[in-house]
Amino acid sequence: MSYFDLTGQVAVVTGAATGIGEAIARRFAQSGAVVVVADLNLEGATAVAQSIGGKAFAVAVDVTNSADCERAVKEVIAKAGRLDILVNNAAIIHHQLIEKKPFYEKELAAQGQIEIGDSSDEEMVY
Repeated sequence: MSYFDLTGQVAVVTGAATGIGEAIARRFAQSGAVVVVADLNLEGATAVAQSIGGKAFAVAVDVTNSADCERAVKEVIAKAGRLDILVNNAAIIHHQLIEKKPFYEKELAAQGQIEIGDSSDEEMVY
């Protein structure tokens, strides 16, 4: 059963080698999308893409590295001809005291755009 029609759309799902990202990738494929299973774990992403079948394919990407993200987008466009949907599902978790964070992260926290764990757990969660 398809709840929405994504026929012909190219959808990149980050963190899609397992868990919620994998479930999103599978649902999009059921809805007609060409799914790009993007993950740091290329072996896992490839396995998911192969099990989805059709035109699904895997792309390795480290979402913490902007140059790698740009490379991955270029790879998707080269293989699929376009990119219509991005689901940025990959998690980024830093375990470090806020005092050791770069200024821009402190600024984002001050603006309420990211949450900072207390110093006892030394965790920053996006």
